[in-house]
Amino acid sequence: MSDIQQPKNIAIEALALPEIVNAIAQHIRFHWVLAKACLVCKAWKGAWTPFLWRNLNFNRTEDEIPSSIRKYGYHVKSLDYHNPEDPHLELVLPFCPNLQRLVLTDTFITMRVLAPFLKKNHFGRTLRSIELEVYAIQAKELLPILAKHCRHLEYIDILFMQPDMSVVKHSVLMRLLKSCSHLRELALARVSIVDDDDGDGDDGTEEIMGEEGTSDGTDEEGEEIDDQSRKQSRLEILDLGQTDQSDKSLLELLQQCSNLLGIYFGLNGKLTDNFIVKIPDLCPKVDSLSFYQPLGLTSSGIAQLLQGTPNNCLELRYLKLTGSPTNDQMVKQVAYSQAQSLVTLNLQRSSMVTDDSMEAILKYCCRLKSLLLKGTNVTPAIMQGPQDNWGCYETLDQLDIRGIGILSLPRLYDPEDWRIENNREVFKIIKRRIEMLPNLERLAMSFFGLRKELIQGFGNDDDGDGRESQENGTENDSEKQGVKVDHDELPPPPPLPPTANVSKKRVRLQVLSIQGMVDKFSAEDFSIFLKNYPSLRVLMLSGGRINSELEHMLRVANIKYQDPREMILALDN
Repeated sequence: MSDIQQPKNIAIEALALPEIVNAIAQHIRFHWVLAKACLVCKAWKGAWTPFLWRNLNFNRTEDEIPSSIRKYGYHVKSLDYHNPEDPHLELVLPFCPNLQRLVLTDTFITMRVLAPFLKKNHFGRTLRSIELEVYAIQAKELLPILAKHCRHLEYIDILFMQPDMSVVKHSVLMRLLKSCSHLRELALARVSIVDDDDGDGDDGTEEIMGEEGTSDGTDEEGEEIDDQSRKQSRLEILDLGQTDQSDKSLLELLQQCSNLLGIYFGLNGKLTDNFIVKIPDLCPKVDSLSFYQPLGLTSSGIAQLLQGTPNNCLELRYLKLTGSPTNDQMVKQVAYSQAQSLVTLNLQRSSMVTDDSMEAILKYCCRLKSLLLKGTNVTPAIMQGPQDNWGCYETLDQLDIRGIGILSLPRLYDPEDWRIENNREVFKIIKRRIEMLPNLERLAMSFFGLRKELIQGFGNDDDGDGRESQENGTENDSEKQGVKVDHDELPPPPPLPPTANVSKKRVRLQVLSIQGMVDKFSAEDFSIFLKNYPSLRVLMLSGGRINSELEHMLRVANIKYQDPREMILALDN
């Protein structure tokens, strides 16, 4: 009997070894699995408890803070807390001295509670990432404290959600960059960054220099800040969403950030050509740029930016030009200057972009993988013409063509409505082109009045019986490193299960976002739909919901269903 029991005991003991536990725990997604492991035996409890507490996620309206956090809080490395108030943080943060990542969303916390924790030595030494969505904290209160007490931060993402823009002086932002010498990514939204001579706001000097603090020449432990850190920040990503900042302030900022790889501007009415044309010389490594409604920019300014200078020419992999005044002249310049490097182009909500410039993009940008065109004035005509007109047909794996040629219908529409016949003719044109894109995996498209066509899918015959019709190309590699993930893009498809029987001759859509499908699916129709999309892994449906029976069919088929109305991704804004 003991001989039979021995192998089991050895296995249990082996699964308590730290190196084995560490290798296994990183693949466990659910906390209840870790909780069960802690109950097996004393050895397992000691080995698995740190992983049970490592990543905590609370929602104030749904979760109670366990009293045992007083005992095990020192294991916590990451804390996500949705909608907390001051009393809730006071029950958690004092017991998490080794916290490395702090995320507080949709919160009315105040500096009265947050500041003492940020000022503690253990937070300053351990905290590496902070993400906040705050209603009751001002930038001029928070940023100086981060600069003085949290100098090991590598990631800062703060959204100030007050009705009015949060004001902070330019010198405070510069001091933050110099003090946090390890900072790799900085994202600030709804902030007005004023020049020091404007006389608005507080420059934070008292917080940085006063009390028990040290000067800019040393960190909180008295260590010298090296000369290189003084000269150039290590910052790689700068994301300024809906900020007001002058050209003068931005130029001084970029002069300290020559290592930048990505620069992303939200709504900024002060942005002008005088600033953007200097980006190639100040930040020659930049390969990702984003401009949202660049009202102060002109076509000539964008052209000069893309053409570069005699010393430096940008090679962009990611470019977002959304909203007015993005026009054909700007987009043509993109096609001519970035043809050999561009991978992702987002032109959503740019109503002045037409077929004229899109033909140049499709012809010359031979490495293009992602093209987002919702809200442009592009027509189905770009889907026609010979294959040679699409230089990117072998590389394109994501296409957003919602609204292109497909006319909207009301929820209750007449089956004889003339727009339905129009949509059917447009769909035939689009379908032929999609079947010529061998690596297309993510598609967002309108299907108003096209229930039958949607069910039939792509690459099938007219009866929708799933016969193969399109030869597939080479496997699509993933070249996403260094490219910003855009919130308007479809999510990357999950890996296919090993047992999936996917034909190499069929359009291999893995992510499908459907706009305008107001008709309800029957179970029989949905079964045919699933058969005609054998590679599908994510389905998004706007304009209606599917019932519980169809959701069950999706789960059985290993397809994730997402309602765009419930998603963070603003696919249907």
